[in-house]
Amino acid sequence: QFFPVLVSLTERVLSHWQQAAPSGLPLDADAATQRLTVDVIGRFAFDRDFGATGFGPNTALQVVGELMTALQRMMNPLNRWFPWRQEARSLRSARSRYDSLVRAALADLSQRPPAPHCLLAHLAGVTDPDTGKPLSPRRLRCETALFWIAGFETTAHAISWTLMYIAALPEVESRIASELA
Repeated sequence: QFFPVLVSLTERVLSHWQQAAPSGLPLDADAATQRLTVDVIGRFAFDRDFGATGFGPNTALQVVGELMTALQRMMNPLNRWFPWRQEARSLRSARSRYDSLVRAALADLSQRPPAPHCLLAHLAGVTDPDTGKPLSPRRLRCETALFWIAGFETTAHAISWTLMYIAALPEVESRIASELA
């Protein structure tokens, strides 16, 4: 179930790179792996194709970028006492956009059976052991945001660094190419 999805998304990135290569311009591997990571999270966490590996403007990529920036700025203790500050407003805006994204995914899941690997569907089926009630929409948004934020940049950067090291070692690159052929 997982591997074909990963292969398909990776092929989208490779196709983009193959089309861009003749220009001779450098390719931003980190930006591409961030797009790949957004789509992997979209498919496995939300059972949605966010289309980030289409390499056009992308709402999900913008939302996660805004959320990451807002969370980094949120560490400023002044935001609690001065909610009109730009950092506090940015966080509210990013959170609102993320909430909309999760609400849309939940609405999709109520219209069709989710894929067996969908994290959001599994979380939506969890009941609180103390109350016996399902997780609230707010709790679902928090849980999926934690999953997304914890894995997004870390995974994208790890893939980028791996590609750089493979490219720097021609013998490793050729062994990998032979193995994949």
